[in-house]
Amino acid sequence: MQTEMLNQMLATVPFNGWMNVQVTGLQKGAATCTLEPRRELLNHIGTLHAAVQFGLAESACGAAIASSLPGGLLAYTPLITRVDFQYLAALKGKGTARAQIAEDALENLLSELEVAGRTRVNVQVEVTGEDGVVAAAGTLEWYVRKNQN
Repeated sequence: MQTEMLNQMLATVPFNGWMNVQVTGLQKGAATCTLEPRRELLNHIGTLHAAVQFGLAESACGAAIASSLPGGLLAYTPLITRVDFQYLAALKGKGTARAQIAEDALENLLSELEVAGRTRVNVQVEVTGEDGVVAAAGTLEWYVRKNQN
């Protein structure tokens, strides 16, 4: 799935469209998303709000999954089911989320979708600020199912 197409799809999700998350890197099983800070996205100390950081991380994980799926998001629907996400430092400036599906998990994802039409997959993600400091990190579990025609 191409970066431009994913950006258009992200923009159709109201929260992501409001945040203006941008997919800036895409490989099979991996994605990078960025977010420019705006006043309404900041917390009381002037850094990117925790909810916005999570939204950025979730977007990157969704893009990593979409980049892996034959037929992309037109053929499959990923839904988040479980979160293990820690905030580690204040995020300064522009936010960047890098998400990655482990090689064996990616193979299992594709195999299970082919056999059963649905599966679960864990995606690891880190969110950094302009200074390169990891502000948040975690693992997000997703349920992915084949769309009904």
